[in-house]
Amino acid sequence: MAGTDCERGRHFGHNIQRVRRVPLPGLYRFPSFTAMLLAMRSMAVLGPAGTTLVRTIAATRLMRPLMSPFFADPAAIPPAVFRGLGYDARPASFSAAASAAAHYDFNRWRGILCPVLAIRGDRDVFTPEPDLARLAVMVPHTRLVTIPHCGHFAHIEQPEKVQRLLDELWSR
Repeated sequence: MAGTDCERGRHFGHNIQRVRRVPLPGLYRFPSFTAMLLAMRSMAVLGPAGTTLVRTIAATRLMRPLMSPFFADPAAIPPAVFRGLGYDARPASFSAAASAAAHYDFNRWRGILCPVLAIRGDRDVFTPEPDLARLAVMVPHTRLVTIPHCGHFAHIEQPEKVQRLLDELWSR
């Protein structure tokens, strides 16, 4: 694989970079991130009122269907989790992070020398499996784990599994 785009880090984070630069086509290729980016940008424009609006929506039944793509079994998630996710949302910060990622040089990650645990759910709409494979090429000592019956928030849906994986990483 020497010299491939993957090895040079050109495509790690490519979805985020592409969506940030040209969002509307991203609705087809990477719909969950694109929708989240557009929503967060819209809320960020409103300033503190946008954050308040997100928190207000989080306190309603509307938050579950809005966040359901991020969970394998959204019906099993307590309402307090959805409220908490809404309360913790930072539209301006999310938008700023996406902007920074659009120009970020992921090759910098080649300098990471410590063990890395990269997890995703098998129904994760934010973390495509190929992105983790690219990460493993770029970062030595990366352990990739796909957690079954899990969406993007593995630490919420399967906290015991995530804790075991972290314990294993730290016991090395």
